[in-house]
Amino acid sequence: MKKFTGTHLLCFILSLVTHINLCAQEFYFGHIGPQKGLTASSVQCILQDYQGFMWFGTTDGLFRYDGYGMTVYRHNSRDSTSIGSNYILTLFEDTDSTMWVGTSSGGLNRFDREKEQFIRYIHLPDDPNSLSSIFVSALTQARNGDFWAGTWKGLNKIELKEGTITRFVHDEQDPNSAPSKWIHAICEDSSGAIWLGTEGGLSHLDMQSGKFTHFVANPNIANSLSSNSVNAVIADRDGILWVGSSSGLDRFDREKQRFMHFNTDGGVLSLFQESSGALWVGTGNGLLHFDTKTYQSTKYIHNPQVSWSLNSNIVQSIYEDRTGVLWFGTRKGINRLDKQQRRFKHLGHNPDDATSLSNNGISAVHAGVSGTIWVSNWGDNGLQINKIDSKTKRIIRSLPGLQSNDLQRGGG
Repeated sequence: MKKFTGTHLLCFILSLVTHINLCAQEFYFGHIGPQKGLTASSVQCILQDYQGFMWFGTTDGLFRYDGYGMTVYRHNSRDSTSIGSNYILTLFEDTDSTMWVGTSSGGLNRFDREKEQFIRYIHLPDDPNSLSSIFVSALTQARNGDFWAGTWKGLNKIELKEGTITRFVHDEQDPNSAPSKWIHAICEDSSGAIWLGTEGGLSHLDMQSGKFTHFVANPNIANSLSSNSVNAVIADRDGILWVGSSSGLDRFDREKQRFMHFNTDGGVLSLFQESSGALWVGTGNGLLHFDTKTYQSTKYIHNPQVSWSLNSNIVQSIYEDRTGVLWFGTRKGINRLDKQQRRFKHLGHNPDDATSLSNNGISAVHAGVSGTIWVSNWGDNGLQINKIDSKTKRIIRSLPGLQSNDLQRGGG
């Protein structure tokens, strides 16, 4: 028979006292790595296709996950129908359920599911109807059907039916021309305008005029963009534009043309709004769950002592599948978060911590009417009483004047 420790007993009893949050629940991050066939560690992008398969774009190939194992697609220099590069930058499935893969040095790849082959679209110096670069880093499809590809050398609009490509090129003499820097992110807002996150700031394309407006960081203007290195841009369901850069998170007020800055304790690498409306912010120093109404956030980081914590603090990609499960790509593989699965945070004795329980030998637990938790321990010094504040989780040991029968009469 399995023996219960004091901390197991405490958490079991308190789990029955539903109005008290002493054993604070934490998110349980499941990990997918080599044991499931994900042999590449750095996950750049994530997609669920119309068939339900999960796709992971990595720095060493494209992986398809069926819930049990992986199928990997890698570049083969002897096979022109293989994927153009092993370094995957972005994934997208269009309205016709065609999957597109943007790569580093291998151009844009269209996946033929029936033949399990890739058709490549690359840059050809003498062909203006080709992509502006073989480095394709961002993809999206507008509501009107326009398909956009951001590259390391500008923006491209692709007519999927005709197969034609229009390049938007930078003109040094025209301040309203396309940005010249590497495009990291593309999004469409509620008005149909296109926003670009680039290495030269944030750019806005007015679809009617065809003109670009550029927003850049200015150290002399407090409400300007916080950094010119913009890695992620999303328009939330309320029409608010959120910008993730190397300096943190910005909220853009389009009426006042001002940016509100939020410290994320690390540069922002990825942004995603989940179905509940909350914003997930992937940074180089952990993962933030951000409330867009209150501006409050909860941070999740890797803890080597906790097997279900985030497996890396570098969160490069975020995705929510059709069942509401969240997927996070990091430098060490995939984290899978089903928010219905939780873990209890255990409280126990730590000889080096005066704010921990006085002993793990728990003999009784009582919840007072004010929410205070009383815990009695039997140890080398006999009966000891611990008072735990249910809000702050602060533990005070061996309160004077309390006897063991106080736990039966009540208190708190």
